[in-house]
Amino acid sequence: MVVVAGLPRPKLRLPYWKKTHLASSRNKPGRHWIRLYFLPIPDKNTTSPQQHSVCYADNMVLLHDFSFIASPPNPILKEYIVVTQGDTSKIIFTPKDSIAFINAIEIVSAPPTLIPNTTNGLPPQEQFDISNNALQVVYRLNMGGALVTAFNNTLGRTWLPDAPFLKLEAAAQAAWVPPRTIKYPDDKAVTPLIAPANIYSTAQQTASSNTSQARFNITWEMEAEPGFNKALNSLYFNVYINGMMGVSNLDLSSLTMGLAVAYYQDFTVDSSSIINSTLLVQVGPSTTDSSNTDAILNGLEVIAYGLGRYFTFAEIQKATKNFEEKDVIGVGGFGKVYLGVLEDGTKLAIKRGNPSSDQGMNEFLTEIQMLSKLRHRHLVSLIGCCDENNEMILVYEFMSNGPLRDHLYGGTNLKPLSWKQRLEISIGAAKGLHYLHTGAAQGIIHRDVKTTNILLDENFVAKVADFGLSKAAPSLEQTHVSTAVKGSFGYLDPEYFRRQQLTEKSDVCSFGVVLFEVLCARPAINPALPRDQVNLAEWALTWYHKGELNKIIDPHIAGQIRPDSLEMFAEAAEKCLADYGVDRPSMGDVLWKLEFALQLQEKGDVVDGTSNGIPMKHFNDSVYE
Repeated sequence: MVVVAGLPRPKLRLPYWKKTHLASSRNKPGRHWIRLYFLPIPDKNTTSPQQHSVCYADNMVLLHDFSFIASPPNPILKEYIVVTQGDTSKIIFTPKDSIAFINAIEIVSAPPTLIPNTTNGLPPQEQFDISNNALQVVYRLNMGGALVTAFNNTLGRTWLPDAPFLKLEAAAQAAWVPPRTIKYPDDKAVTPLIAPANIYSTAQQTASSNTSQARFNITWEMEAEPGFNKALNSLYFNVYINGMMGVSNLDLSSLTMGLAVAYYQDFTVDSSSIINSTLLVQVGPSTTDSSNTDAILNGLEVIAYGLGRYFTFAEIQKATKNFEEKDVIGVGGFGKVYLGVLEDGTKLAIKRGNPSSDQGMNEFLTEIQMLSKLRHRHLVSLIGCCDENNEMILVYEFMSNGPLRDHLYGGTNLKPLSWKQRLEISIGAAKGLHYLHTGAAQGIIHRDVKTTNILLDENFVAKVADFGLSKAAPSLEQTHVSTAVKGSFGYLDPEYFRRQQLTEKSDVCSFGVVLFEVLCARPAINPALPRDQVNLAEWALTWYHKGELNKIIDPHIAGQIRPDSLEMFAEAAEKCLADYGVDRPSMGDVLWKLEFALQLQEKGDVVDGTSNGIPMKHFNDSVYE
């Protein structure tokens, strides 16, 4: 559905304006292609850069502080692919200290096969869910070919010649076949909507160097925003993105079962891997086939996506009633956390950073970097952020039942958690940590696991929160990450404290303290107690090794626990607290034991303090190690 045609003669021309302007249209839910056309008109009253934000569907920012000078009048095109849920599209233009304008807006339905829901990330082990993100087209290049305009291209796209982006022109040699020779697979997995035949019919291939066994890559460098005479199975080559292997030994003919058959592949690159705002794309000969020195590429599209929703400071102020103190729901080293309510009634947790704290800025950036690539049922979701007026604000899903700690020590209108609830919460938190350690290409160490960082939603589902201190886990070649000690007293891994060497097992140790806190309902550190009881981990381990752990269990649950369930739970906690990380289980092992403890508990209620005839010796180390 076309709302407005594009330049040079747009059907809708919106003039300059100084207040927020809204354009809306009717459409069907699904993916839509949005093109925004800008052609600054010289104005004697407008000589300064013009800045404005463009917000789509009230929650996805397409342009933020977009600025340019009105002269010279060079046309600008911005393209996006977005997902709509309702039947109305809204595009909001908000000036910032200046005026805003738009020449034309174009909205068309995007074919469902154009962009996949998930795509392989780089490094290859990581997958990205891009189904609900706003995607911006940054580059669209025609390798070895000329300019392809909207007039002779599917979906009205423009493809630029790749020559200006070649890092070394001598490394590449243009190749061409007639477009009519290009074939598309019968299964419709690739169609002209992905890319037309005149894109697939040109290519850059590795040039002849007049030397034997010459091996080099063709490299395209971008700022981060007659025929083929090859036989089947004779062209193997590698594809690299920012120096990382995207595809190894790619054999087009075996994938397409023919020559001159269209093929494409998607990759996602974490922005943290982009150095000096430069994106490098390379194709080069296979490293395993020394006889082949060729590689080809026909076309390239670079598409960027933002993290979540961008909130204006005015929106944040309104949602928090100008940061009303009675709406503070948490306080940490980063700053205060407020309950926020949007106009539609949606509740949010709004973390406002302290601008005078350097550590706060580091945690703000770390939180965004970590949560931008993490999505899991047992991790608190980052909804968006705000960075106006020197503010550092992060917006999260609201967890209505607050931190686990509050439910362990009681409070106004808080009912003590049952033993089964505590098991389920512990399992949920363990799943979140297990995902952190294993779910990403390079694991993540939380580094601040404690009961205040395990939050509960309206159904008491546990989610791990607060990633401001998180660190990437050591790589396969490393055994640890050397770093200044960070964490919370009472939960800190003694080995990490002594050696300043961080591993995933430091999180495991902290989680062991959490498990005993869940069982005993007392703080990790309580200076008011006698010396031998101050530290929860040491105190609980003493009673565990005596075989009398039942004497320090929270009285609220003492009569609810099956002995075999308690034994399995307590042993998981004890093993987490081993002196040396190498002796501690992985979070996967801990999760297994906790789920086993829940299964044992669900076998039946405790009757007269017995374990329903299940002998404890049946569950020995060989079963679950």
